[in-house]
Amino acid sequence: MEQQDGKKEAGMPRNHDDQADALLGQVRQYIKRHSLLQPGERVIVACSGGADSLALLDILYRLRDELTVEMAVAHVDHMFRGEESAADARFVADTCREYGLVCYQTAIDVPAYIPSSYISDE
Repeated sequence: MEQQDGKKEAGMPRNHDDQADALLGQVRQYIKRHSLLQPGERVIVACSGGADSLALLDILYRLRDELTVEMAVAHVDHMFRGEESAADARFVADTCREYGLVCYQTAIDVPAYIPSSYISDE
């Protein structure tokens, strides 16, 4: 996001759309009503790189100062989709850099593991 002085600001662009603000308010209320996060807690957001986990990451990022929580991100590349999976991992890492968040990543070759694990989908 660019500030008025032309410098990039860390994090996602702020969307002041009414629906986005309403969703942010609903999540804030839900977290507080159910005491999901306490001040000073560390939150690790699991992020696949898909729309839903990126939305969760963005919402929690926007609320982190208000909720006084620390955030980090975790991503596991299960290697099911080859280069597409690797691209998701890079995208998550890039997004975390933009947010200024620590990103824990690992890759697990699940397709190679399945035959030796006696796990089947039947």
